Amino acid sequence: MDNVAISAALASTKLKGKGMKFRKSAVAAATAVALMLAACGGGSGGGGGGGFPVGLIGPGTDDPGTQGPGTQVPGTQGPGTQEPGTPAPAQYETFPSAWDGDKDSYIASVPAVVQQLNDQGAKGSVRLRPVGSNSLYVNPQAANDKYSYKEFTLTFSGRDGWDGASNALLQRLEDEGAKGYVLHHLVGETHTLDDSLNAIRKASFILVKNESQPATYTYQKFSFDLMMPADFIARLNALGQEGYRFLNTELGLSPSVNAIVVKSSAAAGATYSYAFEPVVSDPKPQLNSRGQTGFRYKGYFEYFANRSGQPVRGVFNTYELDSSRPAAVAYRFSDEMPGGPVDINTPAGLARLNDQASQGFFYSGLSVPTGASGGAAMFFADYAVYVQGVLLADLNRGGAVLFP
Repeated sequence: MDNVAISAALASTKLKGKGMKFRKSAVAAATAVALMLAACGGGSGGGGGGGFPVGLIGPGTDDPGTQGPGTQVPGTQGPGTQEPGTPAPAQYETFPSAWDGDKDSYIASVPAVVQQLNDQGAKGSVRLRPVGSNSLYVNPQAANDKYSYKEFTLTFSGRDGWDGASNALLQRLEDEGAKGYVLHHLVGETHTLDDSLNAIRKASFILVKNESQPATYTYQKFSFDLMMPADFIARLNALGQEGYRFLNTELGLSPSVNAIVVKSSAAAGATYSYAFEPVVSDPKPQLNSRGQTGFRYKGYFEYFANRSGQPVRGVFNTYELDSSRPAAVAYRFSDEMPGGPVDINTPAGLARLNDQASQGFFYSGLSVPTGASGGAAMFFADYAVYVQGVLLADLNRGGAVLFP
């Protein structure tokens, strides 16, 4: 499932380096056409990962310094107010993936994918990420919530169909949001040619609904293809004050570079603040510093804009502050734990995840970049990241977007 979404953003080549993983980016050519929306990524133990690249050149072409630590912090979340580590039962399980990732046959596999999601959702579990040939599921609430899923496919042709597909996506999300469904992730996207050699594209999306805690969802989108990163953050924060949460981008369904935000009726009164930070070789201090002010790591964001014909590109770490969860948040890293990184496909690996969950620290599945090289490659930390409290909103893998 996830390798298709990754292939729209990153080439599958992996090289093991010293303390990091290396992946070549499919967007090195700085093209502005790569379908990305709630895609999922792969790898085990917390390294690697797909992405939602909106163009990738190394950090530094834009100065993200205007979003330094604390510049968007309400100031009411000081250290020492961390969420308690609420004990939880065993919450992680792995199951054989319902789809082997073959790009040309994914649509035929959608029923099996949705069936597995619904089978596990009926038990209160949601799919977090792929792990080798398996899928990792987590019961995020440690409660009796149940989840149901559905799929829809957009079909459109070439450049002429982009705007139509973008508008159709927003309209479908709005229609399904009124029924309680929120975007879960992109299954994949394929290209074919019709009899006139026009490009025909299909993109398949999966939605999720919490059957136990009904909510409705509304969406907005905006183009940022002429925005500097600081302007983009400012727009996100303005919408965040209206209760909209940054979901992802939908580049490829439109010639414009659009961001999608979502509001949940179950999170009435909640507001959201966002910040960009530069990619650094050792991200641990950055994660911990932001966590102390209540900001949670949401994933890396490969920014692309075309301001006055001059591309603006950069890779940024993205952080989100949810006013309904204002306490400081702590992180743990697998390379600092006894035994080091683990193989999640093994009983010992799952036991590690569940042991941390019992202490209130949940495996995030997040990939944290440690460097970018001229837009042609990214490097990722080898260690797995555990976050205090369940985190299921990842820019780079999609996954469940579950509100309180």
